[in-house]
Amino acid sequence: MLKEIITFSLFGQQVTLYYYGFFLLLAVLAGVLILYRELKKRQLETKRILDNILWILLCGVLGGRLAYVLFHCGYYLDNLSEIYQYWYGGFYFGGAFLGAFIYVFAWLYLKKRQELLSWLDASIEAIFVSYAVASLGSYIAGVQSGKMFAESLSKHPFELYQAIAYVTLFFLATASYRYVKNLQPGDIFFAGMILSGITQFVLAFALDDSLIFRIGSLIFNPVHILALLVLTVGVIGLIMKRRNT
Repeated sequence: MLKEIITFSLFGQQVTLYYYGFFLLLAVLAGVLILYRELKKRQLETKRILDNILWILLCGVLGGRLAYVLFHCGYYLDNLSEIYQYWYGGFYFGGAFLGAFIYVFAWLYLKKRQELLSWLDASIEAIFVSYAVASLGSYIAGVQSGKMFAESLSKHPFELYQAIAYVTLFFLATASYRYVKNLQPGDIFFAGMILSGITQFVLAFALDDSLIFRIGSLIFNPVHILALLVLTVGVIGLIMKRRNT
């Protein structure tokens, strides 16, 4: 059960504020603030951020829910009516950021194609911060998706591992922009994707085995698959960009 911050009455209705929802909101706000700061630092336009924030949030929510349903497809194939009932729980941050990123990438490609790589460099730091805050919120809220320690009744604090990892990635990205010379637009973004893919792949070994699914004799961990996809896109993007410069 998710931990509550406070429960109060509003217009005769009981309203409960959960740590989970509070940190999701905090993650969005932190991401927007970091993105604004990085855009200003790179002398890029900032006024369109708030114009698109509603669509970004919508795509993020849809992506997070869809990813959770896909990762638990065995259950939802038997309970189709619960797919849209997100209020009962079930949300994957990786899917949320993927959904939001697809929208942002499409918008940038159509509206800001000449500045696309610079915008992506700015966005990767915002993504890392948002992911770290959301993961910390999950840990504080009592979400436990880690596997059991060997010969122990406790679980790996997967969400805490993830929060620490993405805070580290954020500082690496920030330090790279400040101290690494001869960086080209897109270098930080694609390098960030590579590091994020490696990070998620390693952390996935601490996930609960219930997330693993089987197709015939093949065993899949969906987080490993997603991590490899992110890693591959990062490597291909960095290689193609370097060849074109």
